[in-house]
Amino acid sequence: MIPVDEFTGLIRDIDYIEGAIDLTVGGVQLLSTSMWDLVDQLWAYLINSLEDLASQDTAETCFPDQPITVRFSKEIEGKHVRIDVRAHSSMSARIETTTLVDALTREARKFFEALRRVAATYPATGELKRIAAVRATFNL
Repeated sequence: MIPVDEFTGLIRDIDYIEGAIDLTVGGVQLLSTSMWDLVDQLWAYLINSLEDLASQDTAETCFPDQPITVRFSKEIEGKHVRIDVRAHSSMSARIETTTLVDALTREARKFFEALRRVAATYPATGELKRIAAVRATFNL
């Protein structure tokens, strides 16, 4: 797989953008390139979960086309989040809430900005606005 910021080609079909997200927290690799899927949709689903987490104690999403579940649960008065990933096996890690939201939204923004560059017709503006709103909600 090619990191999105190194991709220089063109996306031929904006409805099927395959890729993966690497997410390691506290030395635990929760998401990896072996968990590839429709990566633009996966980023959007993760942003949905962060939106939900702003007003709820838990948020959960699934990968678009794979039986993989990601669950976010607030802990320690909302200052930390436990991330549980259920795939072939279960993995979990805990991280400060603002650290998680900052990292995920920065990488999501980078992804959607790069996607706009290589797929001019991709409607990334809505996702970028949602990312900015999530950052504002968490005071980032």
